[in-house]
Amino acid sequence: MADQNWTENQKKAINAKGGSILVSAAAGSGKTAVLVQRIIEKLTDPTCPCDADKLLIITFTNAAAAEIKQRLNDEITSLISKNPRDKNLVRQQILLSYANIGTVHSFCSKIIRENFHYLDIPPNFRVADSNELLSLKERAMQDAIENLYQENNKEFIALVENVSAVKDDSKLTEIIEKIYNFSQSLPFPEDWFAENFNKYKNALPISKDSWIETILIYAKQASDYCIDILNGIISDLNNDLTLCKAYMKPLLADLDNFSKLKYMIKKKIGMRLFHAYKRFRLRG
Repeated sequence: MADQNWTENQKKAINAKGGSILVSAAAGSGKTAVLVQRIIEKLTDPTCPCDADKLLIITFTNAAAAEIKQRLNDEITSLISKNPRDKNLVRQQILLSYANIGTVHSFCSKIIRENFHYLDIPPNFRVADSNELLSLKERAMQDAIENLYQENNKEFIALVENVSAVKDDSKLTEIIEKIYNFSQSLPFPEDWFAENFNKYKNALPISKDSWIETILIYAKQASDYCIDILNGIISDLNNDLTLCKAYMKPLLADLDNFSKLKYMIKKKIGMRLFHAYKRFRLRG
């Protein structure tokens, strides 16, 4: 790997010192190779070499961690074959087996196990598997829903009536799970919940609501699509007199309705937009 022809940006990533660096590159661009070479450069630095067990290398998956460790071992082995008397290389190969190379979860678990007595938890704790976590989430969600039913919470009852079928809360639990899963993909989920909750504290006219722009953009795209489809069908019907007599009138009516809907969207007429949408749903 040492003989590889690195690009200028790769060389910068490998040799950068004296502070934090951020490398952004597409898949297959050689990020892992650059990282491995950067580590090798640190282990073999002639003036201030770093020991392998003093490095912390975090990956997203166990497979990626295993690959980096294998590549490092292969590279050090290759260097030793060229410099068999280099004691530092032999030392680094031994220390590599103690290096902190793994996922965020495995590193955090290691820290907790080494410091459980400070955290007031039993030393034999374990990490729950995905099935256990799913079961715990479902139980917590059902307990919360049951408590709200028992409290006869008016806001909750209104929510249930809007999103759930009769005697079935599956739609509600599905929505809760989607929101929760999305929030966990964010760096600060509590802040995201607080920010969005504040948006609903003071009710605004729908025309001034922050969500209306998103709805209007989607509605415009949908109406444009429907108008294009209808124009195409009407154009084709002109070539068939029988079909034209049977379907032209309702198609022209639909085209007129969608054109009016598009006009309302353009003018951002709040509630009229939703009344029009309801009429289309009832008509369908």
